[in-house]
Amino acid sequence: HVVPPPSSTIEAYLLLETAHADRQVWVTRQALAHQIIHRNTLTLQYNRLMLEKAQGMLHTADQFVGKVCTTVRQSGVTATFEHAM
Repeated sequence: HVVPPPSSTIEAYLLLETAHADRQVWVTRQALAHQIIHRNTLTLQYNRLMLEKAQGMLHTADQFVGKVCTTVRQSGVTATFEHAM
């Protein structure tokens, strides 16, 4: 950036304050980026927890299907599905 030399005290003050304000904008953007990363990390951890829960429920459902298949097989009844409209 080319910064023209100030020609008055007020100009010097405003120029310096503007530079400080610009810097603060970048500090804020950096803080926001860190917060977004933190939020995304928490979301990832939550999604992993939900995945583990779903895998457990799927395992339970698979066991139930296996028990039902065994019961049907042992009953000697053929499992057929007739669809009526």
